[in-house]
Amino acid sequence: MGVLTASLLVVAGVIFNRMNVVFTGMAKSAGGYYFPTVWEFLITIGMWSALILIYCFIAENFPILPKEERKATYAYSSGKRADFITADP
Repeated sequence: MGVLTASLLVVAGVIFNRMNVVFTGMAKSAGGYYFPTVWEFLITIGMWSALILIYCFIAENFPILPKEERKATYAYSSGKRADFITADP
């Protein structure tokens, strides 16, 4: 699944790169001029913000990495268990 996702993202990146060359790089030779408007900047910022929010949600609510088990360490004094000292990783 990961290889498929990575390959699809690579293909999409190549397509967007070619679109960038065609639409913005060749516009000058056609006599046109393009600069993004405020709305385009705001939409881009909003999309990046949504991506970061989704990433944070997934990282906090789904098990990405396995949880470590911790073993408690106790101090023994004259054969009887004393107080809890530390939790070793």
